[in-house]
Amino acid sequence: MGKFFFIIAVISTIVGLLLLFAPRVLEQFGRMVNRFYITDDVIFAKRFTFGIFLLLASMVMIYTYMFLHNNYVFVR
Repeated sequence: MGKFFFIIAVISTIVGLLLLFAPRVLEQFGRMVNRFYITDDVIFAKRFTFGIFLLLASMVMIYTYMFLHNNYVFVR
């Protein structure tokens, strides 16, 4: 479960960075896999807000993963 949580955090970080710095790359990727990732005009219109939110959320997730993982290792 912890590894899955960490992978989601890394994906969230990547998407957040793409929204902030390379939205066209994300838009092109969305067109390639349109059935998996829906590119919404609202997200791209407010890409800075969504990008920063995703980066903050991913930092919290990574910090939580590292904190919980370290505590779990020491409890054993």
